[in-house]
Amino acid sequence: MLTSRCFPRAALVLCALLVPSAIAAQSGTTTESGATTTGNGSATLTVEQTGPQEGVAGEWSLLKPDFKRVEMGQKIAHTFPSAAAGNYTIIATSPDGASTSIKLWVNEQLIKIVELPQISFSLTDGDVARVSITHVYTHTGKMSVTTEPQGMTFTIKGPNSLVFTGTSPMEFADVPIGQYTIYFDPIEDCISPRPKSDKLLNGSRIQFSMTIACENLDRLPQARAEENALEFITVTVGNEQITFDDIRTEEWYATSVYTAIRTGIMSGYKDPDGKLTGKFGPGDSVTLAQLAKVAHRLAGIDEMDERTLPVNERARGTWFADVYASAERRGWLAYRSIRENPERPATRSEVVCTLLHALSIPRIWPTGERFSDVSALTPYADCIETAAEDKLIAGDAAGTFGPERPINRAELSKMLTTAMDIYGEKTAEIRGNYDGMK
Repeated sequence: MLTSRCFPRAALVLCALLVPSAIAAQSGTTTESGATTTGNGSATLTVEQTGPQEGVAGEWSLLKPDFKRVEMGQKIAHTFPSAAAGNYTIIATSPDGASTSIKLWVNEQLIKIVELPQISFSLTDGDVARVSITHVYTHTGKMSVTTEPQGMTFTIKGPNSLVFTGTSPMEFADVPIGQYTIYFDPIEDCISPRPKSDKLLNGSRIQFSMTIACENLDRLPQARAEENALEFITVTVGNEQITFDDIRTEEWYATSVYTAIRTGIMSGYKDPDGKLTGKFGPGDSVTLAQLAKVAHRLAGIDEMDERTLPVNERARGTWFADVYASAERRGWLAYRSIRENPERPATRSEVVCTLLHALSIPRIWPTGERFSDVSALTPYADCIETAAEDKLIAGDAAGTFGPERPINRAELSKMLTTAMDIYGEKTAEIRGNYDGMK
């Protein structure tokens, strides 16, 4: 507590000078920006927060040295340019289903990390501090939507103002716990379905299901879509089920295509917005660029580990620049030529050699006795004979392999799933999805 008692005579003048300045130092003044200066100097404080997903953020507040609390709501970033020197506390509120950690940097040095939604620290004159609040979903579950018939459109509203839209059947993984309500879009000439609600608990699953019964049901687009789902393969990609209407379930390659898409090694064609069109193109040739991407996915290789420009200038500035550059860095034989056209069809021998190289499969010495059109001097002969020995490939009825023939997407899907069966331990990155289907 500050007192104004002073000693008499000589100390009187000194007391008169000290007391007002001490009072000012204790009480402080507030600037137009909302910062409080105490006479001990000021610092710069920046607070940032990252939500568990786009559009989701927590709330936070700042307790200042003068014990005034500033509520910042869900602000993503804010800078206090003239923060008073002194003690501060930041208190965050986590979004539903999330946990919060906070990091503090002062003068570009990491000072403190707390796995809590609150942090306290001190600032001195001239300090430049940055606080990073990070929210991560840790309490989650799964949610699925099924209808009879399939193809019903819906909207789900949940905690943190989340909104999901889609077409049944659909599954959502790792969604935060809380109350969810589903609204099905009305169907012409049918009774409008009522909204349904359920509460998702940590580690649990909720399923919204609905059966539509009305006249002329078989004429509805949803009913026709369900018939297509039985005639053609339907694959869950992300949270959405996609029917590929150019892959009939009776085709010899249908199971391989399903597996290649389901594991994420291959995908169907996409429109300009990146949305799958429901076309796979089984008879389309596979280009060198596409092969590079598929080989990375099969082996679980991250092409972004060491980003460099492709040596092949034709690959620069393209969607496949990173995977092509990675294939070059790793010395994959089909990517040694710097003048090769990355978008030309890959040959069967190039495909075999690239997959073996990506999986680090040891090669055997070629003898030229496996296939009538593959001699010991044929390019990639060692890869071809290794693949034949491992039963990754086989010749045709005439005993030929066709090393220079292009390979189509259906044939590649078959080779990929066979490789997963033969070299299982080499494909650990993608085996989670694959083993779940066997």
